[in-house]
Amino acid sequence: MGNALVTLILVTVVMVSALGLVSGSVSALDMLAGSSKTMQDQFSERGRTSIICTSVDPSDDSVMVRVLNNGSVPLYQFDAWDVIVQYRDASGVQHGTWLPYRSVSAGANDWSVEAIYFEGSAEAVEPGALNPGEDVAIRFQLDPAIGPETTNLVTVATNTGVCAELVFQGEEV
Repeated sequence: MGNALVTLILVTVVMVSALGLVSGSVSALDMLAGSSKTMQDQFSERGRTSIICTSVDPSDDSVMVRVLNNGSVPLYQFDAWDVIVQYRDASGVQHGTWLPYRSVSAGANDWSVEAIYFEGSAEAVEPGALNPGEDVAIRFQLDPAIGPETTNLVTVATNTGVCAELVFQGEEV
């Protein structure tokens, strides 16, 4: 009788331990499946995202970049976009600058969205979203300023990691 009681207790302990291990494994597999789904969704969205830098207009104190959404998904979260400028100043010193986003007018060494356009007119559908076929006007100022007649590069990257870049000349003297 004593051996049977000890055996029953040991079998119960083994069963509870096995149940805990199975429960933990199922939970881990569920988390892994959720992460895999999120990764596939992000990969799919990245595949449907495409942008092109269509023009750069450097002026005395600021630079305007036009970026066209030629993908098939609307783009949001401008605060998660990156704008990187590689340029030479008036004395010929080369700079590589990442510019942070500002929701209000850009100051020195940051950027903001000036406007979003569809075929030259201000956007009317989903204000604040860059829908397919629309282009966004990005304005930034650099300190030190871009030198005249220098060759420079601007890179714009969306929150999904899709990039576009354009080489441009500093303002003519």
